[in-house]
Amino acid sequence: MIYNELRQRGTEDFPIELYHIDKSHERYEMTAHWHNELEIIRVIEGELKIKLNNTEYSAAAGDVIFINPETVHRATPSGCVYECIVFNLDFLDSKVLGAEHFTESLKNHERRIEEYHRSSQARISDVVERLFNAMNLNERGRKFRIVGAVYNLFAEIIDSHFYTSSNTHPIPEGKNAPKLRAVLSFIRSNYGSVITLDDMARAAGMSAKYFCYFFKETT
Repeated sequence: MIYNELRQRGTEDFPIELYHIDKSHERYEMTAHWHNELEIIRVIEGELKIKLNNTEYSAAAGDVIFINPETVHRATPSGCVYECIVFNLDFLDSKVLGAEHFTESLKNHERRIEEYHRSSQARISDVVERLFNAMNLNERGRKFRIVGAVYNLFAEIIDSHFYTSSNTHPIPEGKNAPKLRAVLSFIRSNYGSVITLDDMARAAGMSAKYFCYFFKETT
């Protein structure tokens, strides 16, 4: 059985959370699930056999795995200790930096971060380690260090081109693309509530009658 994992990450005002997983953890064996957040896994020791959709990896100590939003994943640890950081991409206030196009392309499945990075890939290993170290701090400036580490990580992903184009859920280009992205973003942000036709039409800035035609034609 595959389930959608719905849970609060961190706190409402700081929605990012670190999980330390060893044999004593109740979810040591990772059953198949998916969620809307981005997840980063760092293997500390042992071996972690993980399946992301239909692709399998065998990760060793020091390896890093990125689980893109809405990816079905499961894992079987073998003498393994690993840590996970999970957060919604909205955690990044990318509009301030003019980088919203990249994060939106991840949320809309137009791009995907490369999933598997061996420990020998020093550039990605170093920035990921800084993020995990920041999450483990208890200092007063902890939140600033975490936010800085997340932005630094995404800068490395972009500069090193550790991402690929994806045709999993393509968004058609053209003058209506921003409207469709707005609707999909609205659905993604409100999937836990009742969403009406009028709600979606309003998000797209059009009448309910025309929205039906628009949505069918563009998707």
